Parts: sequence; structure tokens; C-alpha cells
Amino acid sequence: MKQPLFIVCEDDAPTLKMYRNLLRRKKVASQNVFCFEDGTLAIKLIQDLTSNQVFVLTDFNMPNTNGGLVLQAAIKKGIPYKVIRSGIPKARLSKILEDDYSIADEVVIYDKLDSMRLVSEQIDEFLGVEC
Repeated sequence: MKQPLFIVCEDDAPTLKMYRNLLRRKKVASQNVFCFEDGTLAIKLIQDLTSNQVFVLTDFNMPNTNGGLVLQAAIKKGIPYKVIRSGIPKARLSKILEDDYSIADEVVIYDKLDSMRLVSEQIDEFLGVEC
């Protein structure tokens, strides 16, 4: 079985470093982690994927191409695990995703006040690790 891929879109360097460290602690091989500072290249990668064993973790506010567009591409491709984390409160972000991107319940939403433990639990679930 192919190793799962992780696509991480985050334009904040300290947060991106935190995600990389988290994935390293989860023993995810670095060649299976693709990090982007905006969603443009992430969308291209998603469109070119031949597997849906992919975990997408994206910020919403990024330059050029935002997380809403990344999530649309992931949903269209049938990627099962999609997490968005933003400084926008969850209820407001949920409304933006639904109104502007037609994304309803297919995405797990966290805001920056939520613990990274919640993102970690989503990764464990994706990897099939007992929590």
C-alpha cells in the first residue's frame, strides 16, 4: 500500500514549522509531506493525484489562492480528510465556506484558539492510530 500524503497550506512560517514537527512526531516520512505558502500549487498537486489517501490541512487566509479554493479541489477529487484552521471564528468561517464555496459539512474546522491536539487527533484518525 502506498504511504498516505499530507498537503499542508500555511503562509505563517511558525505555524508551518509546528505542523511539520507534528507530522515528524507522527513518523510521517518527509517525502510524503507537501507544504505550500498558498494554495495555487497545492491545487495543481491535488488535481494531479491518482490516490485519495491524502490529508489536506490548510489555512484559510493566504496570498493568491485561499483555503476555500484548496478545499473545493480536495472535495472534487474525493479526498476524505480535510481540515481548515484559521484565525476566523469557526461559525463565521463555516458560513463563509458554505456561502462562498458551497462547502457544507465535508471539512473539519478549527480556529487558532483551538489546541493543536485537535489537529493531531485528526491525523491519528487518518493514519488509523488508536487515540
